Amino acid sequence: MTTSTRDHQAEHRSRAADLGLRQTGIRSCPRQLAGKQHRPGCWCSSRLNDHGRRYQTVRDGTPVVLWEPYDAAGDELAEVIAAAAVDGITVNVSGASPWNPGATFALTFQLGTIQEAIP
Repeated sequence: MTTSTRDHQAEHRSRAADLGLRQTGIRSCPRQLAGKQHRPGCWCSSRLNDHGRRYQTVRDGTPVVLWEPYDAAGDELAEVIAAAAVDGITVNVSGASPWNPGATFALTFQLGTIQEAIP
């Protein structure tokens, strides 16, 4: 791993911490939040799953999955949100993305109802 890659990863972790998140893994299938298995053809294979990672909120340890795409069409967002709802997962869309602020946005997946926007 090059120094610039390590620096970028450290900056990403720092920005995530500023948003109240601590990275816990690289598995980015939100179904796992609901105790379900990733499966072939899973909705997490959407192109919106870019820079996907698993986190916990610093506030209370709630597990979340964050996807950080550069863009999305409305129908793509609607499909992902509908599929997540079937699995009991809520989606929050936010401009606060730790990956590449200003160029990416965040889709935050959380089991049940999101009490407070994350990030």
